Amino acid sequence: MPLGSSLSVCMQQSDPDTLVTLYSQSIIDVMDKHCPSRTITLKGNSLKPWYSDEVHEARRIRHRLQRQYSMAQFEIHRQLLKEKSISVARSIDRKKAHIYKQKFVEADTKDNFSLLNTLICTDKPKSLPVIVKGNEELARSFVNYFQDKLSRILSFITPSFVLVISKLCISSCSQLRL
Repeated sequence: MPLGSSLSVCMQQSDPDTLVTLYSQSIIDVMDKHCPSRTITLKGNSLKPWYSDEVHEARRIRHRLQRQYSMAQFEIHRQLLKEKSISVARSIDRKKAHIYKQKFVEADTKDNFSLLNTLICTDKPKSLPVIVKGNEELARSFVNYFQDKLSRILSFITPSFVLVISKLCISSCSQLRL
């Protein structure tokens, strides 16, 4: 119902409760038409554990400074924005460090390794690489790689060192036979 007709219906009523109901319904109708309600979905499954009210407030202030700088382009706004950006990043880093320290203290050995992997390994491949070469060519390239590697290693080894290694191998093999 258009706002004008809603208001004319309101003017015909004399009961205050009916007037309030009609007025509320008219306002709701206008709001639904001009700014309908939307469902907002937060990023991720839930908030990150380090995202606290303090971090949220600091990010809100940083965003306000960003808008001020983009509108005015004053040097003072740029400096304030830079300082606040650094402050927000440090605050998040401190919160993350605190949370991960707690997790490492509470975790067992296996969980510590998985935590460490999440912190260190950011770009794990999701699947095996596609092999363009055929099986025989792939096998030949492996053989060539290891032959080259062995020849380079052997070029650095002196003959006396080879003699010592061979004696060690012979003595260890004789001990295994006993």
